Amino acid sequence: NYDTIEWEAGSISGGNANCIINPNNTTIEPPRAGFGDGATAATELPGSGDIHAFLDIDPTTGQPNNLTGLIYNSLNSSQPGRYRWCFGVPSCPPDGNPDDYKVRYSNELGNGSDWSQTELDSIAVALNNVALAEAQMLLNVSTQQEAFNRVMADGDIPEYIYFFRANDPDGIVTVTYLEGGTADTPVNYGACKTIQGNNVEPGARPRTIICNGTQTVDEFAIVHELGHVFNNRTASTVGDLGDLYDAVERTSLEPCRDRVTREPTGVCVLDFGEQQLVVMGNVFDSDGNPVWSRGDRGWGSGPNADITNFQQHPPGLFPNDNLQTQIDEAAADMFLNWTYRKIDPNSPITYETAPLPGNWQGFINASWRPDPQNPHYQQNNLCVSELTGCMDGTYPGDARDRWMNELMTTIFAQSQW
Repeated sequence: NYDTIEWEAGSISGGNANCIINPNNTTIEPPRAGFGDGATAATELPGSGDIHAFLDIDPTTGQPNNLTGLIYNSLNSSQPGRYRWCFGVPSCPPDGNPDDYKVRYSNELGNGSDWSQTELDSIAVALNNVALAEAQMLLNVSTQQEAFNRVMADGDIPEYIYFFRANDPDGIVTVTYLEGGTADTPVNYGACKTIQGNNVEPGARPRTIICNGTQTVDEFAIVHELGHVFNNRTASTVGDLGDLYDAVERTSLEPCRDRVTREPTGVCVLDFGEQQLVVMGNVFDSDGNPVWSRGDRGWGSGPNADITNFQQHPPGLFPNDNLQTQIDEAAADMFLNWTYRKIDPNSPITYETAPLPGNWQGFINASWRPDPQNPHYQQNNLCVSELTGCMDGTYPGDARDRWMNELMTTIFAQSQW
């Protein structure tokens, strides 16, 4: 890390009283920065061997050395002045590891369990987005990294989230841990999975996000998995599935309305229409029996028959999931949508005010379910199958966002982060 570079050569090496090289003195070798193998292979930073190139200010012109000055540039980092050289791995982990975000990667093993550079960049984006959202919930943090670590890792043993990459077509991944030891874990080929539980089991292995297959994992899949981490971080005892899970589960266990007054109980997600219809919670099947549904309305993308940015585990693709898995995956997708809407500057301050369906990411006011009886529902022949869905004037995205913001406020307060 470089903060200020004001000299380039000591007096013994030919520098003047200010340790600056006289450009007319051609016998002096200007400084270089890089590394070599001691034989033939070497690499250097731009400006190596050029007079004044590394200085903050070129003394000849009095202008900043924007092109080659060490404090203005970087290597494998988004932080000016930071140069990261990575050895023994095919690509550098995202900037911030391990000094800022408490995360580590299987790339460190050097055994081929490597995330690609594109995936590492996506993980970096995911970490930043989750950190920005969580920082908005905390009053006494100085950086987004501090917010992320406090919510997602502090106090765990070991104190980091482990990202493990695999390519095991048989669906059984042997996870190799940095501290030593392995564990066989079932992970469907082409899917990701999060292993949980160590905040209530001291000395257990780190929370581990495993992605198995040849698919390129994007930022949205990572934020979804971090939703599982967040949820488990709120578990207080062994076997507790987490506060976010519990809140979504209550929408399946308790009535959306009082049985006598028919007033909303505050358990389910209800839209802003006159009838306050269920967005997520118990609905009635054709026989009049209550059936839980995560719903087709208010997500940031759809339809729920395809994996899209904001529905990473859509029920249409996983019809055999049991109810616990459905709830757990819906909770992670709710976290994913909440994260992006929380940090999007286009998200309106006041609900029910923005043009439909919304020009932000996460929880938009759209539906992917045909509903001709809803007077606020604007449907054409194609929108139920389009990524942005059909505009829904009952504001189901606002309803999901309000429900999540109220829940997250409670969770953050109870967790005392």
